[in-house]
Amino acid sequence: MLLLNFYKIINLELNRLRLKMRLAFSWSFAAARIIYLTIVILFKGVALFA
Repeated sequence: MLLLNFYKIINLELNRLRLKMRLAFSWSFAAARIIYLTIVILFKGVALFA
């Protein structure tokens, strides 16, 4: 019985951690895309003025 409870607690923690990881990943992915787009726009601007 105790082992089952322990397993449940671990499972809950893992699910919470997975959710956090997914959020962090989506945030980092969005940030990377924004940075990439900014660099592309800057390079296009430089190419236009050069």
